[in-house]
Amino acid sequence: MDYDDKGYPPGGADEYVRCPDLHDPNAFAVRVIGDSMEPRYHQGDIIIFSPALAVSSGDDCFVRMTDPHETTFKQVFFEPDQPTIRLQPRNHKYPPLILPRERINGLWRAAIRYEHLTE
Repeated sequence: MDYDDKGYPPGGADEYVRCPDLHDPNAFAVRVIGDSMEPRYHQGDIIIFSPALAVSSGDDCFVRMTDPHETTFKQVFFEPDQPTIRLQPRNHKYPPLILPRERINGLWRAAIRYEHLTE
């Protein structure tokens, strides 16, 4: 099977989410698992990420890491004059993750949230 430069199957998806206000053909969605991004995001919420949006310090982002290949959804802070990026959960029960910038393989900013209302 072929993969794109991010390690994903090209054009592949488990499900499709209609987003009439987002005109980015490369946008993708992720379902929130866990409580690390509460109180803003809850388990079951669907977050749409857009590669077309610029990422700034403090944005909520889908983060892809290398060695080992992992992904997470966290608030991203670029540490001034440091070769690191801080991945900060919004839930203060969890500690931040400080990573060298070269460990980050991709950052995509959250664009839309669909709230999960039922269990």
